[in-house]
Amino acid sequence: MASFEPSADQYLAQLRLVQSGLLPPEEAWAVPMPSYSIVPLIQRMLDPTTLRRALSAIRNGEAVQVNYQSMSAPEPKQRWLAPHALGFDGARWHARAWCFKREAFRDFVLSRIVTIGDTRESEIEPEKDIGWQREVTLKIGPHPALKDGKRRAVELDFGMSGGAFEVTTRVCLAYYCMRQLGLDRLPAEVKPERQQIVLVNRNEVEAAMAETGVCGPEGMSED
Repeated sequence: MASFEPSADQYLAQLRLVQSGLLPPEEAWAVPMPSYSIVPLIQRMLDPTTLRRALSAIRNGEAVQVNYQSMSAPEPKQRWLAPHALGFDGARWHARAWCFKREAFRDFVLSRIVTIGDTRESEIEPEKDIGWQREVTLKIGPHPALKDGKRRAVELDFGMSGGAFEVTTRVCLAYYCMRQLGLDRLPAEVKPERQQIVLVNRNEVEAAMAETGVCGPEGMSED
């Protein structure tokens, strides 16, 4: 019998699953559970039919015709997409797809797909989506203005080693990761007590994004 290894991550993850209704309390090994509360996460609306059709297109290597509501247009517009993967930015699920209109790989928020229509065979090769295939490592450290105990507190919070920690992600998801952690702003633009961590290797990350054609939200998403 395998020995039980205690895990803080698993314990706290189960509390989150119970809170969200995805795990019955009696099935959690964290029983009896303590009194706890979790800041509610806003759930984005997503039609299960849209997800099912997108998954089918990914599995079958097909292109699909969609009505997509972008932030830049007053009404939904039709376009053909060839999705090959799903991505999560911390708040929304995207379809990573070749856009035949833009002639580029982009991210499309699944909840903004109003309808999915016809399908057709696609010759788009996912391996050519360099922004998806390549990874980049974000090196993250305390805000340089934090000193002594404040700096040490931040290092403890994130389990930093040598004054930094690293997060590796696909290049096309790097901006989302930066935005979620507040790393999309320069240290001089934010108060250190409010934004306690900064991106140490910004030049390296931005260079990787530029090399793969991912230049912030305008160059990767169809918002």
